[in-house]
Amino acid sequence: MSAVSGQPRRRTGLAFAKRWRAALIVLGYAALLAFCGHAIFQILREGGFSQFGESLSALAPDVVLRAAAMVAATYALMCIIEQLVLRDVYARLPLGSTIIAPLISNSVSIGIGFGAVSGAAIRMRIYGRHGMDTRNCVLIASGVTLVSLAGGACLAAIGLTAEPEAVGARLNVSHDFLRIVGWCVLAFFALTLFAAGGKRRKLNLLGRPVKLPSARAGATRLIVGVADWMASASVLFFLLPPSAQDNWLAFAAFFSALHFVAMSTGAPAGIGVFDAVMLGLNPTDATSGQLAAALVVYRLLSFITPLALGTLGLIVFEGHRGLVAGHHPRPPPATRLRRDTMRRAFHFAGVWLAARAMPGLTHAPGATRIPVGALLDAARKAPASDLRAITRGRPVIVIAPHPDDEVLGCGGLLAACAAAGVPAHVVILTDGSLSHPGSASWSARRIAAQRAQEARRAAQTLGMARQSVTLLGLRDGRLLFDRAQMIRAASFVARLARRTKACTLLVSWRHDPHPDHAAAALIASQARRHAPHLRLLHYPVWGHLLPRDVALTDGPWRVMRMDISRWLSVKRRALRAYRTQTTALIADAPITLRLQRDQLDALLTRNEIFLRQD
Repeated sequence: MSAVSGQPRRRTGLAFAKRWRAALIVLGYAALLAFCGHAIFQILREGGFSQFGESLSALAPDVVLRAAAMVAATYALMCIIEQLVLRDVYARLPLGSTIIAPLISNSVSIGIGFGAVSGAAIRMRIYGRHGMDTRNCVLIASGVTLVSLAGGACLAAIGLTAEPEAVGARLNVSHDFLRIVGWCVLAFFALTLFAAGGKRRKLNLLGRPVKLPSARAGATRLIVGVADWMASASVLFFLLPPSAQDNWLAFAAFFSALHFVAMSTGAPAGIGVFDAVMLGLNPTDATSGQLAAALVVYRLLSFITPLALGTLGLIVFEGHRGLVAGHHPRPPPATRLRRDTMRRAFHFAGVWLAARAMPGLTHAPGATRIPVGALLDAARKAPASDLRAITRGRPVIVIAPHPDDEVLGCGGLLAACAAAGVPAHVVILTDGSLSHPGSASWSARRIAAQRAQEARRAAQTLGMARQSVTLLGLRDGRLLFDRAQMIRAASFVARLARRTKACTLLVSWRHDPHPDHAAAALIASQARRHAPHLRLLHYPVWGHLLPRDVALTDGPWRVMRMDISRWLSVKRRALRAYRTQTTALIADAPITLRLQRDQLDALLTRNEIFLRQD
């Protein structure tokens, strides 16, 4: 009783602590803004109030338009950065969404602060309808933030290196020291690009493989980031009086460095902090009133207006989303349950009446329902087909989702083809790198390289030539969700079939309970559209381990059986070539997808089964 009654008190305590923490954060921001406001007031009181009003009214419309054009250029560059970062997380989205998302997310998230977190939340609302999950949205928002920060740091370093005297005079700091700081920052970026190398490397972030940009791609992102900060600095620079526009590069260095100081406080867009420090240091020849007027218009153009437009865009987007969803209202769970129950009752009643009135109707090809166990039992009892009946004496192509599936599914057939001189080609789609996730000593790249070597050794054991195996090296576990890769793989198989004059295409069964196996079957079907002469056969692998009462509704399936008693020992030796799958070669992985004894007993039999629907 005490444990049950104590749980609500614990939850209440946690909620109370969260409310207090939020209140302290708000009070901290309020105190910071109050301090900055007081500092700005003191600076302007020393003779700047009158000049502030005069400077504000003296700003010409063409000057404001030039500054507004620079704001538009800033957000256009943000859209470019978004496109570049999307490539790193393998995201392919409609162009319209990749323009709307950065415009709304950056304008709103900059306004409310915590750019990476708030930007990820807003992107999730926009990109989520295209299937992107939360972790990828966090990666995108973080990537955009990193590119932007790197661009600002690089621009500040360029200013410190090129104009150390102008910056040092304002800060009363040795220009030699500033030049050294600038060179150190630039050297850091140069070494980072050099370490990136010419090829893109993968890094596991938040459980997702992320491609790190190569030196060339990293330099492109850095250049765009610098251009973004140059446009942002130009907004404020254009609003200064002409007499103060004498050294743009030194001003840009100040602008970038002071924004970094302001952002370190967590204030949204550095508002208040940046303005107070800028007025306190005043790195221009303008008076305090003139600089304050420029800062007010700068905030209006680059902060308040984008925030208002972004918020309005977000409201319109959410309203449209709700309107679209309203066309198909989802009923309450109880209503849904009653409706589904009634539909099923009418369905079974209709099927029962149809079976009594027209017995032949239930045996139509589209209405066949056969359990997996019955189908596989019928295949094992079917008359044995010889090699010529299966291959028709013509070249064959075997599509394997992973390295080892070609041996498990039709290793005996491949060995028989090699012995009989029937040309056979194996296409292995994925690299198999997810067989031992989490291993400390075996990275995904090392596992993929090891499995590629094992695939070649297994083919050699079966009697196949080295050039008869093609390793496409696609991403393990993700193939079904990458439409572009599937299309390219299907095109490759179709070209290979035409080049080798293959007559039969063998692929893993579409009902194998693995997404890569289902993707392989879809690839084979697509390839057959480009090469209609191919006869498509499915070989079950993990389908052998499905529960026997799972009903299939896409029949009828025609069965073929090949007796591989003569080649079973060769098949076993070929499978032993896959040491990663049959031994404890990789022993430190928390999850090991290694073949177990009961699985081998079910898969290594004297029969190989092939299914077809045509």
